[in-house]
Amino acid sequence: MYKIVFFLRFRADVDRADADRRFAGDHAQLALAIPGLLRYVQNKVLTASNNTGVSRDKPLVDAFAAMWFADRGAYLAATESPQWLRAAEDAAEIFDIEWLSEGWAAGIEERLKREGLGAALDGVGTPPRGPVKLIGILRYRADMTREQCNAYWATTHGDIAMTVSQIGHYTQNHAIAPIGSERLAFDGFSESWYADQASYEEAMASAPWKELEADGDNLFDMSVFRSVIVEERVLRT
Repeated sequence: MYKIVFFLRFRADVDRADADRRFAGDHAQLALAIPGLLRYVQNKVLTASNNTGVSRDKPLVDAFAAMWFADRGAYLAATESPQWLRAAEDAAEIFDIEWLSEGWAAGIEERLKREGLGAALDGVGTPPRGPVKLIGILRYRADMTREQCNAYWATTHGDIAMTVSQIGHYTQNHAIAPIGSERLAFDGFSESWYADQASYEEAMASAPWKELEADGDNLFDMSVFRSVIVEERVLRT
């Protein structure tokens, strides 16, 4: 399947609680009406995080949405539909579209590294609502090629992540093409799930996590690394 992702910030002139209610309600229904949409997941950002746990910093984003289509052709056909146009018009009333257009939407190559916590056995399944979900928004080092980085992330860095026993489900998302922009503001993002808050805290304090953190410098520009904890809303499976 072909996955696209939109990282989102609410408009400054819109009440945040109202914006999220609209995102989860009327906007979700508009998105679900888009022809060819096979799967749709919203993620509401709860708090910022860092490599030691929950952070009091302001999160980089307020939400992100993921959509799956059968292939890129089905996605492109969907963008020509009146349903897509209506959803896009509604999004402009909720989100900061100028910020989004700076490279915060992309086509994604999804790589499932660990399946668990009740996820559906469909290759892209995510656990049912409940576990702690952590997102790491990533930018590659400037002195490495995208091909080198993709390969290192999928193998060496990903293998280290798999030594963190508390990670119950883990997906790498490699950005492959910008949407609505000529550049990418991020190169990918990780999604990791933990059974509960205690498991998440145990992971952050573990030796394997410290090794994973140390290896980040071999691949990512850690000066712009940001992570958030989200509440996942699976609206179409």
